[in-house]
Amino acid sequence: MTYELIFFCVFLVGLAMQHQSVVHLLGTDGIGLIQKDVSKSGRTCCFVGGLGMSVLLLGVELFLVIFTIGCCLISYTYRLLYPKRSTKIEATGSFLGDIVGFCHEYATFLLIIFVIRNFAFQHYRVPTGSLEPTVRPGDFLLVNQFSYGWHLPIINTKVANYGEPERGDIALFRYPNDPYRVIYVKRVIGLPGDRIEYRNKQLKINGQSVSQEYIGLSQELGSGRYEWLSKRKEYLPGKTHDILVRSGLTFDEFEVDLVVPEGSYYMMGDNRDHSLDSRVFGPVDKKYLLGKVMFVLFSWDGWSVDWSRIGEKV
Repeated sequence: MTYELIFFCVFLVGLAMQHQSVVHLLGTDGIGLIQKDVSKSGRTCCFVGGLGMSVLLLGVELFLVIFTIGCCLISYTYRLLYPKRSTKIEATGSFLGDIVGFCHEYATFLLIIFVIRNFAFQHYRVPTGSLEPTVRPGDFLLVNQFSYGWHLPIINTKVANYGEPERGDIALFRYPNDPYRVIYVKRVIGLPGDRIEYRNKQLKINGQSVSQEYIGLSQELGSGRYEWLSKRKEYLPGKTHDILVRSGLTFDEFEVDLVVPEGSYYMMGDNRDHSLDSRVFGPVDKKYLLGKVMFVLFSWDGWSVDWSRIGEKV
């Protein structure tokens, strides 16, 4: 059963609880709910179900913008223009009363969180192993959104330009093919105007091979299962870091030879054979950049906390 269906069912249950026959049944059969409580619980179910479906259909980013703006408009409009009417509406015990009450209580808090998340700092949970061994699945990363300037959310327009990505940065950005729903994190490999070549596990930038040093075999998650991969140290200009590649694989599905367009950046994962990156969707326009990853806030492998990774710079 999909999450959309689950939230839709919750919404339908909430609507059913508004029906008079259901209210009467639940309010008098000894369950312990009086009529007002049944209706209120039903409205809560509708609210939760509606919000859940909205998040899944719109995506988190678009939903947060619409939801925050909507709450603030309702709250501050009633507070400034209809203060007495607002109190009466909240006391009616209706859908509108619940919505107005919720907005009054949480609008300011949502606005503060919205400003911090979109213009200062935010966290990002890593879902895949595309940046192993540097970043692992389950890592919660702290992202500095001051690094590359301020962007207006959703419309992706830069309003303050005081920083550009540097080669070697691990950057958070919107997935170009679905910018409203999907966010990726990769390493900045190519800057505007760079010629990027990648063949036989070897990266070239502007005709110069990027040196690699073999470290040994490492068992990593790979494409959803653990496998032995070749671990190498890559001396990327400006940033030395470790990478992973499949050993002994003669055919390379990722062969690249292109010049990065102006205003775009070439992104790659450190886990070279298990990364959906610019080799697939192309260079990333700077308007999609969200910020630079600073360090690991928290690390959870699905079973336990990896305390050794907390605070680790990337």
